[in-house]
Amino acid sequence: MKIGVLILVGACGVLAGIVIGYVAGTRLSQAFARLPVTDRSPAAQALRIVDRIATEHGLARDALLRAMLDPQGGGAAAARPGEDPGRDPGEPAR
Repeated sequence: MKIGVLILVGACGVLAGIVIGYVAGTRLSQAFARLPVTDRSPAAQALRIVDRIATEHGLARDALLRAMLDPQGGGAAAARPGEDPGRDPGEPAR
């Protein structure tokens, strides 16, 4: 009888430890996620901006970058107001 009670108490202790560890781990990971980013390189900042824009539009980072760099996409063909889309940039305006 005593052995059964000890086994039961030990099992409850293990389960409580698992629950406490899980809760502490999730809180710690959330706390670390809120810390400011220490990598201040321009490339890392640019990728963070791309990631933020991609998540806002529901895209993956690589899909957004491909769409931005694709010469056949809509972004490359758009001309500024007052510019002729077929004109060379070095050619003087008419």
